[in-house]
Amino acid sequence: MRKYIQTVVDLRRGVDLLSTFENVDMNRLLYVGHSLGATWGGVLAGVEERIKGYVLMAGFSRVSEWHETSEHPFAAFIRQQLSSERFDAFLSRLESLDAVHYIKHAAPASLFFQFVQDDPFVSTAQAERYFDAASSPKEIAWYETDHLFTNCNAAYQERTQWIHRQLEVC
Repeated sequence: MRKYIQTVVDLRRGVDLLSTFENVDMNRLLYVGHSLGATWGGVLAGVEERIKGYVLMAGFSRVSEWHETSEHPFAAFIRQQLSSERFDAFLSRLESLDAVHYIKHAAPASLFFQFVQDDPFVSTAQAERYFDAASSPKEIAWYETDHLFTNCNAAYQERTQWIHRQLEVC
């Protein structure tokens, strides 16, 4: 749990560091995150005002739900290692960090969500909740590929085009 919080703190420290460089235009700062990077990017979007846009690829709207229901070996391992009471307490604390609580505060930053159809990790319902919870402006795109977007040129091209459009606006 502390590591999840520390991840967002570290991301903000990275923005702090970038702001000290003369060759970084802080008015043109964008974030791209995949999987857990997209999950914690949604939290970051709700608390970090210096980033102008976010590309969030295959992220969880509710990482607490994933821990509770996923058959992934890591999720199953955590459930097996903790007593029922400790796991419930873990979920209760983790729920407060779910991206859906933060992504609604991302505006005025622009958001571009990229999801995979039939993703074994991020269900369609998770993806749709993430997008629905997000503030505007926002866009969503779906792809037929694996969770890693392997050999998915369309996703790469659309992400690149979206980033270029954002940089023109800045």
